[in-house]
Amino acid sequence: MKVVNILRYIDDAAKIVALRPSHRAFMKRLATQGRVAEVGPFADGSDALFIYEVESLTEAESIVADNPYTIGGALLSYQLKSWQIVGSNLAMLTQSA
Repeated sequence: MKVVNILRYIDDAAKIVALRPSHRAFMKRLATQGRVAEVGPFADGSDALFIYEVESLTEAESIVADNPYTIGGALLSYQLKSWQIVGSNLAMLTQSA
């Protein structure tokens, strides 16, 4: 099942920047395992969106708990929701630097 996570960072850019390398390594491992489909911050930097491929909301909770941003205290809040894809345009999904 797909689960969307919308998370909000704390207002501490230095902490977020310090944790970013370990967070991105964690996300890369999840992607390699087929457990994350899309990830990235919103343009204003206050929130981010993650789309997980998991068996349950409990598994998604576990991913959030293991995220270096969570462990390092950089998350203000998050919201998990099951998501059903009804259409997509893969050509529009590109990775930017």
